[in-house]
Amino acid sequence: MTNLKYSTRKQLTRGAISIWTFILLGLLLIVIGISAIGYRLFSQKLVESEKKTIDTSIIVQSNKVVLDKLLADQQEKKRVQQEKEIAAKFKRDSFVIEARGLTNDLFVMLSKVEPAIANWKEFMGGPTGRPVAKHEDLVKLADLYVNSTPMNLSAEQGKSQLEFVRTVLFTVQEMQGDADPGNTYTETLSNAKVWIRKTEMEIEARAGFISQMLRQAERKTEAKSEIPELSLTLAIEWVKGAIIVDKKRTEVKIDTETRAQNDLLAKKAAQDKLQREKEEFEREQARIRQELQARLAKEKLIAEAQSAETLRPFLETGVYDQTRRPLPKPGPVSLRSLSTEVGGFEGGNSVERLMGAASDSRIDRFRWPKTFRDPQLVEKAQRARDKLNRLGPTLVELGMLNP
Repeated sequence: MTNLKYSTRKQLTRGAISIWTFILLGLLLIVIGISAIGYRLFSQKLVESEKKTIDTSIIVQSNKVVLDKLLADQQEKKRVQQEKEIAAKFKRDSFVIEARGLTNDLFVMLSKVEPAIANWKEFMGGPTGRPVAKHEDLVKLADLYVNSTPMNLSAEQGKSQLEFVRTVLFTVQEMQGDADPGNTYTETLSNAKVWIRKTEMEIEARAGFISQMLRQAERKTEAKSEIPELSLTLAIEWVKGAIIVDKKRTEVKIDTETRAQNDLLAKKAAQDKLQREKEEFEREQARIRQELQARLAKEKLIAEAQSAETLRPFLETGVYDQTRRPLPKPGPVSLRSLSTEVGGFEGGNSVERLMGAASDSRIDRFRWPKTFRDPQLVEKAQRARDKLNRLGPTLVELGMLNP
């Protein structure tokens, strides 16, 4: 009996130990599971937090790059604008200096126009030209000169040019910022310069002709007067009429018949004298014609130079020469520098080099498009080279190119 109770109690104890062990193991597993789940959740939150931190850092860095670029772009735009304003101010200042000098030149030339007109009228219609009007050969030369060179002097044109220059000068002085004188304003100055050159040449040419004719008349003072006391204008009309022709024929006929009747030697001497006078007159006429032809040829050359549209990139006023060095004062291109740069105007590569010089973006003048395969542009460059080769010294003489 006793053994049976002991055995039963021992079995219960063993069974109790087994149950509590399972309970403890179950609780331990539950704790471990909860811990694992919590650790996993914590790890996920930590990863998400780090990811958010990284994303935020990337966004901040990207925004900083964008802001830095915007700031750099603004600074670059500001720098470019400042450079444009400085360059424009330099052009405006140069333009103002040139325009002021040009107004002085226009004043000086205007002061010469009216006296020159009065001097010519006095020569043609007053007592100044009467010594010339006494001699038929000089009258014919005067008539030839008047017909080949009509009077173009005009004070009104000069006053208009002066008013235009003053207007654009005031306009440019009022400009601000990056505004600079355009082609319209520079063309006004060019037109005024052309008027000054043409007027000065005409005044000098007419004064020279008057002086030459008076010197020839002075050498003939002892000779018998061939024409009545007339003004040069009336003498020209008189010479053109039939009166002088009939008179000369009658005088020659009477003189010839008288000398034939009296003395053959005297007749021969008279004929020789007439022949010498005729030859001298013909030589004088030939010389005058040569001078007139030379002067007309030069005027034609000057007119061609002044209408040289194909040379516009080199004739316009700029502040740099072909080597991009600043000029002492604004002006056109130097003929010597341009010839050196293109290797002479007769060289094999001169056309291509001339196109390069005319399209150089660093030159602050009118430029050709940089299209070397355009046949029309090549043809224009060939014409420009030929004109520079023929008209170069004339362009320098007119001040349209620097030496």
